[in-house]
Amino acid sequence: MFVAVDMRDSSTFTKRSLLCFTFSPTKSSALKTKYTIKVTLTDRNPRPRSSIYYLTVYIKLAGAATPATPAKTPADTKPAATSPTPSNSTGAATTESNNSTSNSTASDIID
Repeated sequence: MFVAVDMRDSSTFTKRSLLCFTFSPTKSSALKTKYTIKVTLTDRNPRPRSSIYYLTVYIKLAGAATPATPAKTPADTKPAATSPTPSNSTGAATTESNNSTSNSTASDIID
């Protein structure tokens, strides 16, 4: 399986090891309250197919108001690929996920 991850703006406080994400937001690294990470999984078949998953990361910095959480639909009830990881005394991150199907290429290989 090939795995491609686009951390976009969250790369300043997110570290990745294969399919594990570690979030360490600080006031200087997390300037927004909501970030999206795109994960593309592609199989190794002769005619490969891909699935795209989006992880939404919500940042709550110490002393900041909590952003409104969107209502979940049945399609949003799949388990997230990550678990919330508190960073330090300055902030914490939580995640949500959803997916769609697409044909795209990827960069890492998982056996």
